[in-house]
Amino acid sequence: MANKWSLKRRFAAAGCILFGIMALVSGSVLLLDNQSQRAADEEFENLRGTISVVVPAVGESITPAAVPQSPFEKYGSLAKKNPDFAGWVQIEGTSISYPVMFTPKEPDFYLNHDFQRKNSSYGVPYADSRSDFTKGNVLLYGHHTKNKGIFGALVAYEDKAFYQSHPVIQFDTLKQYGEYQIAMVVKTTALLNNPDAFDYTQAAFPRNQEEFHRFLSACERHEIYKTGVKVAFDDSLLLLSTCEYSREDGRLLIVAKQVKITDLK
Repeated sequence: MANKWSLKRRFAAAGCILFGIMALVSGSVLLLDNQSQRAADEEFENLRGTISVVVPAVGESITPAAVPQSPFEKYGSLAKKNPDFAGWVQIEGTSISYPVMFTPKEPDFYLNHDFQRKNSSYGVPYADSRSDFTKGNVLLYGHHTKNKGIFGALVAYEDKAFYQSHPVIQFDTLKQYGEYQIAMVVKTTALLNNPDAFDYTQAAFPRNQEEFHRFLSACERHEIYKTGVKVAFDDSLLLLSTCEYSREDGRLLIVAKQVKITDLK
């Protein structure tokens, strides 16, 4: 009997040691993850600080359309740092203010690389390789981090009241300033064997009216609420995509149409 209890105590002790090791490893991984996220946040903040902005005189309001400053003058320093830089996406009143990268020959490079082209699990928002920055559709991907960073802040659009107070996305390229009106907020899944799945990554670039209407119908089936904003085949669309965690492999898609461009050369 003594040996039996001794054996139990040994198993219990071994279990405690194993649990302690697991907790230590888990804590270390969490610490490293938090450090990586802070480093990514700091890099993005540094990039925001390099944008060249014309400072208005005291009492003077200023907008891109009213300023003799071209998009290249504003963002050119970022393009010099990294020629993959293609634009800047921002939603006023939110944390979304990020560079957008474009590498058509390596489509998902910035899924796991930072602005310096170093390995990073947080990546940088980037455009789908089929995106057309002149007059076509642009699809942007961005991670949803634990602190709702990068494109994680988009989940706030599940609330219609939030959409109503933040209906506009600013997306600038090196050639033009662009303003986009949000038309649809869509929730779906990337599990294509799920009957509720919608592969918008393929459908977002329709080649004709028929394909566009299939894309539009699919968006309407999966939209969370009606915004009252209509889109047409000849609209230039901006689409923002990120992960959504209410379902397995969930995705959140924001569909916006271009309503204003300012081209200052």
